[in-house]
Amino acid sequence: MQAADIQRMRSLLQTRDRNFNIFEAYSNYLDQCADYITPEMMREMMNDYHLDELTAYQLLFAAAIGANEDEGEEARYYNEHYIKPSISRLTPETYTNNAFYKNIRIPEKKHGRWQLGTEYYKPYEAFIWQDIRCQHNLEEVPQIGFFSETFHFPAVLEDGREWMSTKPNEVETIQPAIDAAKGSVTAFGLGLGYFAYMASEKDEVERVTVVERDSDAIALFEEITRPQMRHKEKISIIKDDAFNYACQTLPHQRADFAFVDLWHDAADGVELYTRMRQLEHLSPNTTFSYWVEDTLLSHLRWKRLDEMVCKFRNGECDYKTVIEALQNKNLRMSV
Repeated sequence: MQAADIQRMRSLLQTRDRNFNIFEAYSNYLDQCADYITPEMMREMMNDYHLDELTAYQLLFAAAIGANEDEGEEARYYNEHYIKPSISRLTPETYTNNAFYKNIRIPEKKHGRWQLGTEYYKPYEAFIWQDIRCQHNLEEVPQIGFFSETFHFPAVLEDGREWMSTKPNEVETIQPAIDAAKGSVTAFGLGLGYFAYMASEKDEVERVTVVERDSDAIALFEEITRPQMRHKEKISIIKDDAFNYACQTLPHQRADFAFVDLWHDAADGVELYTRMRQLEHLSPNTTFSYWVEDTLLSHLRWKRLDEMVCKFRNGECDYKTVIEALQNKNLRMSV
């Protein structure tokens, strides 16, 4: 075991710890005080220190999570490698000009235990807006967005709690699948029908089959979304369990592309992601895409690292083998 490899492994373990620390700090901020930064605080920072809007926000955010640049070398490292690359100012027009936002109206009404309408982000409220970004050295940078004005988005509440919505996060993280969709498309998970709608708008997409087991989600789609679609004839809804369909039906279909969106977030998604990945071989002619896959792979990466550390310490592999095993493309192959 070479000394240089030992030092690289120590550095990798430090990166893992930093990733965990930043994830915990961001999670606590978003859960407990996402709207902590106010327009008044921003105006004061920009006027008193002659800062642009993004820089002022980064400094206030860093202070809120306890990472002021003047608090030492480690805090400066977090600022340069995590906080500054993670924060983006968003413009409402990016989303209000989206075809779904422009053409699909979610009415303000009650539907049984459902409340349909809109939710909103306050000015400078923080939220996750893209999938996690993994740097070449495996530093994982969450992506935080904010608007400088109030931003409304379609939502459905269940007994007062958000059940599904079309936030900027959904728009951004579903876009890669929309871009790749072509031919005969299968979607696992319906939501408000955002993916189905956007895929159906593409000339390259012949039809979209949506597999959804929740009767309420289907009823809302049929009542609210489908009547407003330009290409509603392309959409078929199948009420079935996703894994049953993937095992029993999809292998006999001529599906060119499948998009899997069955989880609320990464916390409940890793097991479902792994299960579906293990069924891909049943449909070898279908290209699969998974919602927030990079975040799901992050969860798998650090479990995999524990296994690789044991092999490294036993002399069964070198550092190069460890770092290659943790790259996204190799993690996908190992599932």
